[in-house]
Amino acid sequence: MNQKSNDTMETKLALATDIHTDKEVLDNLSHDRHVEVVWAVLLNESTSAETMINTIKRRYYDNGILCTLAFECKRPEVLRVIAEVCRNGRVLRVLASNPNTPADALSHLANLEGRRGPIIFEIYRNPNTPKGVKENLKNNKVIQNKIRAGTLT
Repeated sequence: MNQKSNDTMETKLALATDIHTDKEVLDNLSHDRHVEVVWAVLLNESTSAETMINTIKRRYYDNGILCTLAFECKRPEVLRVIAEVCRNGRVLRVLASNPNTPADALSHLANLEGRRGPIIFEIYRNPNTPKGVKENLKNNKVIQNKIRAGTLT
């Protein structure tokens, strides 16, 4: 990488991480070809929900970004989109464990085909999971074993 492109990358990263960067600039940076820049934009609390959602829909295959967002994001509308577009087990488990994930997204996760024990466990433990969903999950062997073992109520 030559010095000029390195300076450009540093400038982009500086803008992408600065909470005072204009929302339009952050939206433009969300289209950058460098994953590091896109990641920084998505983690910037000043990035609009619309930009985050559009970026997730464009880059739904980038499980590293989605996993970080599933863990750190506090915006229900963004977490809903992750639940809708992602099928990676690790990302879904992290999303299910996030206490900011809204009830409708947790219900959606509980109804996905092929969901695994760790995802079900996190859905069951999440305080936002609707009671009806929790009742249905009690029939799952993973949950039954945890209840019998006394590690889950």
